[in-house]
Amino acid sequence: MKQLISVLVLIALIQSVSAEETCTFRQTQWGMSIEEVRNAEVIPLVWEEELDFLIGEVTVFDMTAMLAYHFEDQQLDHALYFFSEVHEELNLYVDDYNRVKENLISELGAIEVEYDQWSQDLYRDQKENWGLAVKKGHLTYTATWEAEKTAVALSLSGEDNEICLTALFRKR
Repeated sequence: MKQLISVLVLIALIQSVSAEETCTFRQTQWGMSIEEVRNAEVIPLVWEEELDFLIGEVTVFDMTAMLAYHFEDQQLDHALYFFSEVHEELNLYVDDYNRVKENLISELGAIEVEYDQWSQDLYRDQKENWGLAVKKGHLTYTATWEAEKTAVALSLSGEDNEICLTALFRKR
């Protein structure tokens, strides 16, 4: 549920503004059919009918992630990476966020909007506990980019003692 909420927040952050543009994401273009995406992708994908997602496992920036292609009206609408690295040292999740962010900067250029949102200040002055703050839902990291035809949002958030690192790619 936490991941679904994070996805919905990210989608709201970067609503598409033009229906006629296409953009390449991996080997796909926005608007492709489910079958076209299956044929274009090099990894095996499983259809999750209830959610309208094609899902597969990938390695991105040397990290394991679930790749999810989402379809609206049978056309590719957006794609997400749900990073699945597991760490006992919670600040390593913040390091993962920063690693993905730096890789996206090198691929997409400067960040359009970046912010750290604190819902509670308990750990704000304790950098060594920022991973714990994320896990407890006290701190969320967000960075967004506007590439030529794609909007990208990266988020590190937590809820119910789970941490979720996601990257959302959506047609602009």
